[in-house]
Amino acid sequence: MQNLPTITWRKFPFVRFLLPFILGIIGAYQYPNPQLHYAALGMGTVSILCLFFFHQRQRRSIRWALPFGLTVHLALLALGYSLCYIQSASDSEEFEQLAKGQELVCIAKLDDQPILKGNTLRVPLQIMEVKDSLERWYGTETKIQASFELDTQVIDLKYGDFITFRTRIQRITPPANPHTFDAQTFYALKRVYYQTYVRADSWKSLDKGETSLLWSTTIATRQYLLRLLKEHLPSENEYAVASALTLGAKQELNAEVRNAYANTGAMHVLAVSGLHVGLIAWLFSALLVKRKTDKAWMKVSKTLLLLASIWIFAFLTGASASVMRASTMFSLLILGQETGRSPNVYNTLAFTAFLLLLLDPYFIFDIGFQLSFLAVIGIVYLQPKIYRRIYIKNKILDWIWSLTAVSLAAQLTTLPISWYYFHQFPVYFWLSGLIVIPMATLILPLSLLLFAFGAVPVLSTWIGALLYGLLWLMNALIFVLSHLPYAIIDQIWISSFDMYLLYAIILSLVWAIVHQNKRLLAFGFLGTIVFLAMWNYTKWQQEQQTEIWIYQARKASLIDCIEGRKVISLGDSSLIDAQKAFINQPNLGAKGIRNRKELYFNGEDFQNQSFSKYRNYVNFRGLRFAFIDYKLPKKATIIPLEVDYLFLRQKPKLYDLAQLETFYKFKYVIWDASNSYWWRNRWAAQCETLGYQYIDVAKDGAICIKVGK
Repeated sequence: MQNLPTITWRKFPFVRFLLPFILGIIGAYQYPNPQLHYAALGMGTVSILCLFFFHQRQRRSIRWALPFGLTVHLALLALGYSLCYIQSASDSEEFEQLAKGQELVCIAKLDDQPILKGNTLRVPLQIMEVKDSLERWYGTETKIQASFELDTQVIDLKYGDFITFRTRIQRITPPANPHTFDAQTFYALKRVYYQTYVRADSWKSLDKGETSLLWSTTIATRQYLLRLLKEHLPSENEYAVASALTLGAKQELNAEVRNAYANTGAMHVLAVSGLHVGLIAWLFSALLVKRKTDKAWMKVSKTLLLLASIWIFAFLTGASASVMRASTMFSLLILGQETGRSPNVYNTLAFTAFLLLLLDPYFIFDIGFQLSFLAVIGIVYLQPKIYRRIYIKNKILDWIWSLTAVSLAAQLTTLPISWYYFHQFPVYFWLSGLIVIPMATLILPLSLLLFAFGAVPVLSTWIGALLYGLLWLMNALIFVLSHLPYAIIDQIWISSFDMYLLYAIILSLVWAIVHQNKRLLAFGFLGTIVFLAMWNYTKWQQEQQTEIWIYQARKASLIDCIEGRKVISLGDSSLIDAQKAFINQPNLGAKGIRNRKELYFNGEDFQNQSFSKYRNYVNFRGLRFAFIDYKLPKKATIIPLEVDYLFLRQKPKLYDLAQLETFYKFKYVIWDASNSYWWRNRWAAQCETLGYQYIDVAKDGAICIKVGK
């Protein structure tokens, strides 16, 4: 048994610096507090002053090295907290009060290029001035997410335009249903806390505002290149994939294409990142470095052109967290190579992360940022070790094995976080890597050729035809893979603790195998046993669950009666599967549901051992519901029917809730979003007056009712 290898941290200074800096950012995100912010500023100031004191003494004696190092870490911790807190600060209390329900007149600037989404045009707005109902104007710098009703005029809106509009601005709310997309967190990471819907007749254009020359030129160029792709790639799927792969424009991808690439583990090729930036760097390096030269000005010129090509590509693709990470890292590697240095790749990665987090601390919470760094670490550290395990003499087979080793390394380091975020495992990820990596290596240069010679009629036609053929072939192969048996293992739901435990297991086992350490190997196996025990305990808990979920569904009703890992879903026939995928299916996946039966409110009656539905009445393990979806019965029974819950749905004409007592004896009144805002407010006021207990699902979100066995 060998001892653990000694890690020389002096070789990785930015790895050491990055850890306390990230801890400070996470601390500010989890516990944003002005007192803690001031304390961090004070601690940072004291730490900087102490650094001068310790630095002079550590040069004379090594005993001051530890205090010096601790002071550096405290300063970085304080810096991370303060930077994140400053950027997380919400808008002023004055705007908060203005945004509470009243209609406002705003003057705003389009903060990005609008995106067409269904029947609306979506764009972030920078509010410059706002006028309240008392005709008072206020200056502000608030960002909001706006959706414009689609018409002929709104299509002409461009980045940088000034508009005025009248609307109600609301805070972006948390998800109404469990485990669904969290828009509030998503936009908060962009420092956007408000949203609005702008009708076609409530806005008008003012003028073209001053915009960033760099960003406006980038957007205009990007739009031109997208039109060029559209011209030469007439089919929807091929154009969508080319737009995402070459320019990072993923809005054209439909659900079918997204699912095919996601289910085969090939989605990374449609998210511009290290693969794409690496190809750009390699292509331009091959073009620019044809011959060696001793002239300094030529070396500098080639380096600057190479860096320019990388960053132009980064901005054209939208400057996402992953592409910014890749561009910064490749830039540092190029500069290191040109200055005759060989920088440590882990130190370069840490320095890249440090720079990006200085610019925007919220990058650390970006999924793309996390996945890209973890994938690169896996490829750099694990790929050579996996590749060397098998020696293949044949060059073609050896090349295939090297690509497979890349996929295995990246998949291993991103597996726990992928399970945590996406809840699935693509079984054929290793096959998809053999398809998309070579294809992307051909498609990206060919796209650049099309961009360069798009104005040359015959040449651009031939290039476009070849590009179309490659895209069609890649899509066809990915669709074939996605339809293979057992292509995807879904409904993998793990907690954040499970994710960290999985990383501890992977790290222990990999380190133990590489360095032949039996203690770490034992720790890895013990962690695996703990993880499996927790996994089986969760499954046992799911077998015991008995509960009713009432969801918030726009203009519809949806209820799940869950028993063990089976569910009976009762809903409106107007709800389609695509809607349910965003309403109740994430919750059912988290609950481990495998057996599902669907019923409709206006459909046939049904009965089994624990559930019965008869007309508008449901009994689930002794819990009784009466659904009122039009009006009360014409005649009252001698004795009011006893139920636990009265469920008002689809706008029943109940002007006076007191008449309910004539027909029913009940404990709670429930209504959902299938009823209008006016009816819900009326019923809430009456329940307060009459002393009824009520639940407003439309206002409070989905509710869970535990059912005793």
